[in-house]
Amino acid sequence: MRVLLTGATGTGGRAILRRLLAADHGPVFGTNRSAPPPGFLTEFEAPLADGRLQLFHQELTEWRPTQGPEVDAIVHCAARRPASRCAADPEAAYRDNVQAVRRLVEWARARGTGLFIHCSIQSVYAHGRQPYRESDPTHATDLQVATKLESESIIEEGLGEEVRHLTLRLPHFYGADLPRDGVLAAFTQGAEAGELRIVGDGAQTVCFIELRDLADLIATLLEAPPPSGIYNAASETISVGDLAERFQRIWQEQGRPAPILRRMGGPNPPGFGLACNKLFAASAWRPRHRVDKWIAHTIALLRGSPL
Repeated sequence: MRVLLTGATGTGGRAILRRLLAADHGPVFGTNRSAPPPGFLTEFEAPLADGRLQLFHQELTEWRPTQGPEVDAIVHCAARRPASRCAADPEAAYRDNVQAVRRLVEWARARGTGLFIHCSIQSVYAHGRQPYRESDPTHATDLQVATKLESESIIEEGLGEEVRHLTLRLPHFYGADLPRDGVLAAFTQGAEAGELRIVGDGAQTVCFIELRDLADLIATLLEAPPPSGIYNAASETISVGDLAERFQRIWQEQGRPAPILRRMGGPNPPGFGLACNKLFAASAWRPRHRVDKWIAHTIALLRGSPL
């Protein structure tokens, strides 16, 4: 299968590339706006040399229907994130998260592409009942969310019944490529000082997808795409308090004194949880990786080098 993968040199894109190339998908045509990060060209030297991977260094908003390769599917991972980066440059956020999607939709229709997989985010959901289902209300709490919701509408309205389209509402990524990101990096820093702090009572939930699970999901959907629509996709939902207790236990198992777990009180921050029943019913994908192994691996990595 010929696949166009946007954001191919990003963290999620690299995980997907590994999976697609290992499964002999190809050629894979990757897009990147900035220079590949250190190590990318070395890791993918062989597929770049033999043509299984081809990179296009170009702004997505500048693509025209007459340009680019013939592909069977588009996997759109490229986006401007996080919310703070969008707020700092609203024009760039609109360009990357809205205009680029509109151009890709035009391109897919003009080129007769059969499948369009679009990566969105969990924070489009309004605060309320959890775990969120695809039918739950959405709300634009910031510019990043507003542009993501607009991109979802462009996909639905622009592709209609002509191109099968799947919008994936994804939670936070984790994995070996992201040892310094997110709550575990913060917990590690606190544990080094002897204390894990939780705002509120720890009952709020956080939702994750492991990078290898994300890659498996994309490969599964390319092979057997379900009906067009929006799908939640997550590896695991866990309360912050439970996550901290597991972290505390595993930290001690690795030979260090257990840090004090301190609940700071006050209102709980907003939490997220995703119900993935719709995706499970429509596809063969199931997450394979659990948070405990991630905690142990991340602690080992971060203890090996200063934060």
